[in-house]
Amino acid sequence: MAVSCKSPEPDNTASLTVKPTSLSFAATGNSSRSVVVEAVNTEWEHEVSGAAKDWISVSADSDGKTLRVSVTDNTTSESRSGMVSVKAIGHVEIKPIGVTVTQEAGEAGPEGGSITVSPESLTFAGEGAEPQEVAVTVSDEELTWTAAPEEAAEEWITVTANGGKFTVKVADNPETESRSANIIITPGREDVKPKAVRVTQEGKILPPSLEVDQKELSFDFRGGTEIILSVTAVNCEWACKVEYAEGETEEWVKTTTIETHAAIAVSTVANTALEPRTASIIVYALGDVDLPEQVVAVTQEAGKEFLSDLTGPVVIDDMAPAGGFFYSIFPSQLWDIDDPGTHWDIELWGGGVTRSTSNFGELVYGGDGSRIRLTLCSRRSPYNDDQEFTLPAGTYEVKRYESVVVQEDIVPYTIVAGRDAVELLYTDGWYVRVENGRFAEAGPLVEGSMTVDVTADGVYTFVFDFKDDKGNPITGTFNGEVTEAKCNFFEEPEPTPDPDPDPDPEDPDPGFGQ
Repeated sequence: MAVSCKSPEPDNTASLTVKPTSLSFAATGNSSRSVVVEAVNTEWEHEVSGAAKDWISVSADSDGKTLRVSVTDNTTSESRSGMVSVKAIGHVEIKPIGVTVTQEAGEAGPEGGSITVSPESLTFAGEGAEPQEVAVTVSDEELTWTAAPEEAAEEWITVTANGGKFTVKVADNPETESRSANIIITPGREDVKPKAVRVTQEGKILPPSLEVDQKELSFDFRGGTEIILSVTAVNCEWACKVEYAEGETEEWVKTTTIETHAAIAVSTVANTALEPRTASIIVYALGDVDLPEQVVAVTQEAGKEFLSDLTGPVVIDDMAPAGGFFYSIFPSQLWDIDDPGTHWDIELWGGGVTRSTSNFGELVYGGDGSRIRLTLCSRRSPYNDDQEFTLPAGTYEVKRYESVVVQEDIVPYTIVAGRDAVELLYTDGWYVRVENGRFAEAGPLVEGSMTVDVTADGVYTFVFDFKDDKGNPITGTFNGEVTEAKCNFFEEPEPTPDPDPDPDPEDPDPGFGQ
């Protein structure tokens, strides 16, 4: 027994949850509170609403999942509230989630005792910050107090009391993001409310640097393919330029800066020369920043004199009888009697070749033998309800069309000449030799013809007389029936003709000045 399975598709649905969605603080002496953010397949950001920015401060922990919400002491007699909004980035379908923050009104204790501090907030540099002092004033000499950082900040804030003041020191911030916390001043009596001093430390400032993720880029001779070069720039602006070998006049390297992703899209034009070529992309810092340039070597392989890799004449002797005959037709509209012709995509393969479709819809080959893919242009073949079509008999000549064959330019009884191809799996106009299911050698059909004959019971005979771009003859015979067919047709209404103009418009001037 053989069992196959297919991995389930990944779930890329984005979601955002926030807990809790409300926080309550006392009037004074508060430690910061935590809000947990769970984000799936999305990044997020937070913002404090309006005037609440004056008393609510929020910082994100380095784990990317926690917000720390702090409030300053409320010295007014009114309670207050504000909102912290958490928003998914790039997902408009996810509504922002609000965290309501409320704080009690400020008031004196029953006996009127109080503590005041100056200043009420401190800001430190990210690295090498000097200590700062906070003065503490009490309402009476017998009122004692202690000062200490809230538990979450004990690792980076140190408080030392000295008489009527205390000194605050902070450790160097290892992150580039700022951080903040509160120092709680706790009175020695229960009738006096505590106070809080807000401490904010800036993120460390990284020295300017500039790096690219690749130092070598290689392209094939065809050009067109893009490679993304990622740039990591810290505290500097940058730009790029291309340098070529001395004397080279063709600008064959193309660069496009993608500012939103700090990257450069690099591509090349086709190399028609028979030698490889090199250039350099220089990424450099702008302004007065002194950083070494990042040099990326770009190499493009030599152009090919011939697309074919056939080593000599080919005689197709395994298609009589054939292994299979597939066609895909684009029939004409029934009313379109002026249609110059009809497209047919045809594939033929020898008796030793197997052809199937993978679970992902891609063609898969096995065995050994010949395989030909062609685009034919026949005389007009109109659509029919039975969707059964017969390729018109006759001789089809190889013709070089533009890269896209426009319907109006079709010449009946022609074969579209083979062009350069990166992948031959679905490219028409080529002969391919299959060996053990792989494409061993191939050549484009650029000259010659194919004669088509068909019997009343649908047996076709094709006689090949082609040449590749090296001049190698590709000859032989196909004999067999259609094994698979596809009709590509979308009915279109007949266009309404414009009304005939007046054949005898009135001439306001009969002439001769009459």
